[in-house]
Amino acid sequence: MASKARSRELMSKFLFTVHDADGGFQNSKFQKCTGQEMSVGIAEYAEGGAFAPLKEPGRVAFGNITLEHGVSDNLDFCNWMDQVCNMLSYTPEGAGLLTLDLIRDLYAIQRDRTQTARIKWNFAAAFPARWRGSEFDNTTDEVQVEELELAHWYNYREAA
Repeated sequence: MASKARSRELMSKFLFTVHDADGGFQNSKFQKCTGQEMSVGIAEYAEGGAFAPLKEPGRVAFGNITLEHGVSDNLDFCNWMDQVCNMLSYTPEGAGLLTLDLIRDLYAIQRDRTQTARIKWNFAAAFPARWRGSEFDNTTDEVQVEELELAHWYNYREAA
């Protein structure tokens, strides 16, 4: 007798928004958000007369988040990157010290087709690591896309 498999709802990946926990950004719609990744390093060591090495969990690493969206006249993320790149002009204490206004807690909300929030990814203590503008090309009529790569301390997922 054939068994019936339970169906489970799978999430579409087409609709999400990114938010600043402090409400500092006006435009938070992006085409892509990649890099939600966590990994645990493995520490191997040999003990006694064991032929196989013993393994233990090591350091935890979190991948950088890359956000992509069409170029608009909103400069929130571009200005944030400019502040980090020009720390000396924004932080009189000196370069190399990220002040609390440059580090932000962000979260991405994945929505379903009815616009209901389903999944929330939290990115703690994020700051821009790389910004890349769109290339100029007179031979095409494609939309310009810019990227913002964010480094962060850690991330976690929760139900929205």
